Amino acid sequence: GAFEPGRLDVAIRQLIARHDALRTVFSQDGRTLCVLAARDDAIHHVDLGHLAQRDQAVRLDALRRSCVTTPFDLVDGPLLQAHIVRLHPQEHHLILTVHHIVCDGWSWNTLLDDLRRMLADPAVAPQLPPAAAFCEHAIARSRADVGPGSRIADARAHWVEKIAGAGAATALPTDRPRLPVRTYAAARLEHRIDARWVAGVRARGAQRGCTLFSSLLTAFAVFMHRVTQQEEIVVGMTAAGQLDADQQALVGHSVHLLPLPLRVDPQADIETLLSTVNRAVLDAFEHRQVTLLEILAHSDRPRDPSHLAVMPVRFNLGREIDEEVADFGGVQADLFTNQRRFEIFELFLDARASRGGLTVECYYNTDLFDAETIHRWLAGLEALLRSMVDAPHGQPVAALAMASRAERDRLADCRVPGNGWPRYPELPAGARIAIVDRDGRQLPIGVEGTVQILADDVSAPRRRTGVRGRHRADGSIEIVGRAANRVSIRGFSFQLEALERVLVEHPAVQDAVAAVREDADGLSACAAWLVPVSGSEPDLDDVRAFLRDRLPGYMVPTRYALVEALPRTAHGAPDRDALARFAPPAEDPGLPSAVERTVLAVWRDLLPRAPIALSDDFFALGGSSLLAARMAREIHRRLGIAVSPAVVLRHRTPALLAQALAAQAPTQGEGTVERDP
Repeated sequence: GAFEPGRLDVAIRQLIARHDALRTVFSQDGRTLCVLAARDDAIHHVDLGHLAQRDQAVRLDALRRSCVTTPFDLVDGPLLQAHIVRLHPQEHHLILTVHHIVCDGWSWNTLLDDLRRMLADPAVAPQLPPAAAFCEHAIARSRADVGPGSRIADARAHWVEKIAGAGAATALPTDRPRLPVRTYAAARLEHRIDARWVAGVRARGAQRGCTLFSSLLTAFAVFMHRVTQQEEIVVGMTAAGQLDADQQALVGHSVHLLPLPLRVDPQADIETLLSTVNRAVLDAFEHRQVTLLEILAHSDRPRDPSHLAVMPVRFNLGREIDEEVADFGGVQADLFTNQRRFEIFELFLDARASRGGLTVECYYNTDLFDAETIHRWLAGLEALLRSMVDAPHGQPVAALAMASRAERDRLADCRVPGNGWPRYPELPAGARIAIVDRDGRQLPIGVEGTVQILADDVSAPRRRTGVRGRHRADGSIEIVGRAANRVSIRGFSFQLEALERVLVEHPAVQDAVAAVREDADGLSACAAWLVPVSGSEPDLDDVRAFLRDRLPGYMVPTRYALVEALPRTAHGAPDRDALARFAPPAEDPGLPSAVERTVLAVWRDLLPRAPIALSDDFFALGGSSLLAARMAREIHRRLGIAVSPAVVLRHRTPALLAQALAAQAPTQGEGTVERDP
């Protein structure tokens, strides 16, 4: 409709002036929040009216992408960017991009409502009651009583206990191996669920006193159980800090991210699970007064830079945008979200009710998952919702259907390839097989389980093997390893064969076998026995570096031994029981070098938990990404070596970090390090 860009410009300036969070930046060390005066560099006018329609679409798409890929400057700001795009006199686009550190999802309704009123009448801004100041909220929160017996202390203790008993880390099955340090590249897929099924789920949950959020979360918990094969999972959920402060119109980052442990018993009936999840949600809201960083700072839950701490997945049911908010002064307006290109979580389902149905926006890590996998998972989640609606009362969770008919047909006739797998003689040149869970139920594509032999005669008995595998999307079978070789270190599970496959990729290693042994502190750690390529002797430091670039830290062995040959069974598989006579010696760390002494000093200053040894783990000592950034700056100040926070996160002990630093800046005699000019 008829529109005045200048009027929108004024309204946005009034919006920025009204809410101090939109004028916020941060000090260099990240410790101080600074509120600036109003500024003019947050609004950009783009005129595409002179271009053909097709060229306009290309330029507009490029601008949208640029808005979510151009980094914000947290020190100089601004942390809000507004682009007013003119296509022709009757059509304009407003792209509002705000850094999450100063604005959460709850704040958007307030911002859009204020903008609508200011656009309708510029004179209304001075007449509005003063907006709640985020800086005052932040100061009040920092001064809140956190002593014993306070609500915050009680909530923190509650969550620390909850996640301590939550079992192994939630591990999604990925299309590609995990990298040593997690990445954030992301894409989004949308899936629309019809109003009929949403109404059915709402009604089913209401019978047990559940909200729509709890009912949908129940289905999501079953979905997570199916794809991870874990009965205990941790899902991220959010609580609006605005509600806690009794300031519903507060704009800023006030959201509290809570690690919600859920247990899915496949033998329990659906009604019982609905009640269980609903109680967990109500309990979470009762203890919502604490932030995730406060919880992690007091938790000894194992962490690793290849995984998001505690919970890799998040589920959210967003607020439905008010219809009045979409009415911008009589101009017809459509609201949409600009697809983010980076995401903290491996999987984030953001559902929003609209027109009776449900739109599910699924963000996923593109370094871990293919779009085809996410499409299949979203279809599986809808199948679970439909099955939940149609299931008779008392039906066990295990009976809920997740695979579509097409997927079931696809899995019905999978066979072992003609050449078989030489290391797995129990799999016969041509048998039909299925991948099943511990109760013998067929698993979806991509989910790891036990290989089961199916006779061509349907009346013949099925035979379970000790081999684990999974169906791939292309119809092939991937053998993961033997069930007995699945191990857990620091709460993270993996197959020893996965480590061995990477070890033999090293050019100086001909053969390798791995096992779990106790280290000097009595903790579980990997050990590796290596057979060198003829005529060579692998440099163990080089092998470690090779593995650290390809594997999560918990999979990298701490002890190694070089042997002439490995013990094998009659079938050619590694004889792990015979490895006892090949015990690798513990390595002598020797005296700390000059770089190691400096790194230890930095760690002791920033992680005041004495004593700290060269072999101590960064995360076990309470490290975080924020501390890694401070550590990187301090190392640069003391040694003159430029290092990124990712290097600190990847080299998680003082010894490993010092080794990486020494490789960047060669020493000039004992006690001297080359510095930047």
